[in-house]
Amino acid sequence: GQKCKLLFSSYLIVLLCMLFLLSCGGSAGNSGTSVNSITGKVADGYLINATVCVDVNENGKCDCSSEPYTTSDENGTYTLNISSSQMNYYIVAEVIKGTTIDKDDNNPVDANYTLMSPPPEMLGGNNTIIVTPITTMVANKLKVEPGLTIEDAKNSIKNSLNIDNVLDDYIADGNKTIHNIARVVAKGIANGLTQLASQDYNSTIKLSYITDLILRNISSIILYCIKTFLTNSGTVALITNIFPPKSLIILSEA
Repeated sequence: GQKCKLLFSSYLIVLLCMLFLLSCGGSAGNSGTSVNSITGKVADGYLINATVCVDVNENGKCDCSSEPYTTSDENGTYTLNISSSQMNYYIVAEVIKGTTIDKDDNNPVDANYTLMSPPPEMLGGNNTIIVTPITTMVANKLKVEPGLTIEDAKNSIKNSLNIDNVLDDYIADGNKTIHNIARVVAKGIANGLTQLASQDYNSTIKLSYITDLILRNISSIILYCIKTFLTNSGTVALITNIFPPKSLIILSEA
């Protein structure tokens, strides 16, 4: 992706050639032979040109010089070739302002934000991993409560959202209710990360705080999705209410 290419612009030509050889097939940063092919979709609506990686160093973002990464295609599909040991790490998708296109409206997104999904190994070695705002909530639940099983985390988010499927492709399933909830949650994540951009915390802590704040306001979100046809102005108004300025002081004082 564009973001990842920028990281290598200052390298010597020899190193760039080596990087080219390593990244054939869409991934970089693997050590040893790639033995697992992980594929899936990145979605709010399906997201084109999102950077998808395995978060090996667990900092909540894609470090493309050292982690397997790829870019989602015109259908929001990605494929990562990773080693067996890397199956234990979270899948992260970086949605990039002006570069990533949301197929809901076929326009570039207007803010950077991050999505996440639980590790493939935690999902029973599943090689099909969907990355959405809903899977981000499940992944965050696992991160902030390490003692939880994957079933515990899934059930917690299911109960909070009053839905049955939290790790599925709601677009392919035609589930408009979950799709609308996901759209609002994505706006909330983007808005929250923008407001916290100046805070000196890593991406994982910021994302955890934001998803927790959204969950605590989820009743309002669901009610909004049921009663209102989502428009950009309406979504922005809702997220402004969820993220009043004083709510963000909590993190800066933590």
